[in-house]
Amino acid sequence: MKPILAIENEDIADLALAEEVFVAEGLPVEHVRMWKGDDLPPLGDAGAVVSLGGDMNVDDVEAFPHLEAERGYLAEAVRRGVPVLGICLGGQLLARAVGAPVTRSPAPELGFVPIRPTEEGRADPLLSSLREGDRMFQWHVDTFDVPAGATLLATGEVVRNQAFRAGDRAWGVQFHPEVTAEELEGWLEAVPDVEVTYGRGKDEIRAEIASSLPAMHERSRDLFRRFAALAA
Repeated sequence: MKPILAIENEDIADLALAEEVFVAEGLPVEHVRMWKGDDLPPLGDAGAVVSLGGDMNVDDVEAFPHLEAERGYLAEAVRRGVPVLGICLGGQLLARAVGAPVTRSPAPELGFVPIRPTEEGRADPLLSSLREGDRMFQWHVDTFDVPAGATLLATGEVVRNQAFRAGDRAWGVQFHPEVTAEELEGWLEAVPDVEVTYGRGKDEIRAEIASSLPAMHERSRDLFRRFAALAA
């Protein structure tokens, strides 16, 4: 069985909960650590591709040259019909790969934000795992436009575009369905100026994690099981 390829863009963002689900579903996972200089394998060797988060902008290719190669890889995956899931930066990279701009969000988002599936989202094979008002974890300052010909699947109150499908087998989401409490604590420790950028204190975010993460994980596990089925 071909593995799910996890493309990591920085050292503190990995598959987390998603890997637990994929392994439980019997799927192998291969990690490509772009931040360490790993090469992308031939696309034909991947059963599916997950592009993960990162602190950079998708067009910051001078500082992070791997982003250009990753965008090309995602575009080719869409053309070939390989299942793709782009998460946060990964969703932005997917949008950019198929021709949509990525710009600053109307406001930065940090914390658990209510999501509203669109009519198309409620019928989507992957995103129909979400329900009206589900609170999904966000940590971003940029946002993607919906690519031409793509389908908007979920919206938010402040940042409208929260999820889209390009073609039949490629999804980009702005939120982080994969995060665990342990991973989020690492993110909070790694970013000293959270309150300056986002206007929210770390203890406030930790309280939200304790109250909202378990419910999000119920939806996330369903989402990742559906993606695993596509990969298999």
